[in-house]
Amino acid sequence: MPAVSKIAIKNQIFDALVQLPDFDLTKEQLEDFLSKSNFQMNKTVKKSNPDRKTSAYHCFLSENKEGTIQERRAQWKILNDDQTSEGYLKYKGIADEINSSKNIPSKDELKAAKSKKIKSEQDDLKKQIEQLKLENSKLKSTSDSESESEPEPETEPETVVETEPEPETVVETETETVVETKTEPETVVQEVKNEEEEEEEEEEEEEEEEEEEEEEEEIEKIKPKYNGKKPESPLNNYKEWKKNILGLSINDSIKRADLVSYKETDDYDNVTYEEGCPWHNYIQDNMII
Repeated sequence: MPAVSKIAIKNQIFDALVQLPDFDLTKEQLEDFLSKSNFQMNKTVKKSNPDRKTSAYHCFLSENKEGTIQERRAQWKILNDDQTSEGYLKYKGIADEINSSKNIPSKDELKAAKSKKIKSEQDDLKKQIEQLKLENSKLKSTSDSESESEPEPETEPETVVETEPEPETVVETETETVVETKTEPETVVQEVKNEEEEEEEEEEEEEEEEEEEEEEEEIEKIKPKYNGKKPESPLNNYKEWKKNILGLSINDSIKRADLVSYKETDDYDNVTYEEGCPWHNYIQDNMII
């Protein structure tokens, strides 16, 4: 799962601080202090790159704008868990069509290109290894021929033979070292392949993080402003959630008689206000306080 964005972390901290009983600063004052500090928070809206690849997830969000972002993420997770389902293939097809119109290669095409590149590098490595083996074999053969053709000394050969074989020894050790470090092409090839796979995973993680941050920024731009009091109140969260369900504006109000009826329909009095409750923290998660 991608890491939580800086914007989301900052908002969670600020929201928690302003709800403390003895904390006197407002969220606006905290934002102002942050902007004057050395901590760099990117407040500029990223310009969308028309040539950037889109994803099935983005296509799903564009087509399904009803409900909270948490509900839409849960819906997408169900589709994404079964990538052979009709729903997932629908949005993947839309994304592939958009990317194709931009001449952006699909994920499968990118993988095929990387596989081709890896195979080419493997072939080059194997050729280099075979060439080194051939050179080593020739060098060793030449060395053996020279030592066989060397005439034996007539007088006192013992001392000369024992003290002067160093060139032959150096040749042997050097060539053997070359062969030893290069005679395992599978190991070298596997290392290259592993590096390519790690790079691919890092690129995918970076793309997911960028998509997550862009999504958070888009949400921040479209969130409505909550102008009421006590955003932590269960009743106020219920009212705002119900207005969204009914398609009412945030400036609309629900009549008292209607509110009583809605609460009975939604079993408000018997629902525990905790995580899992439909209106739990609705204001904090979906509105700007």
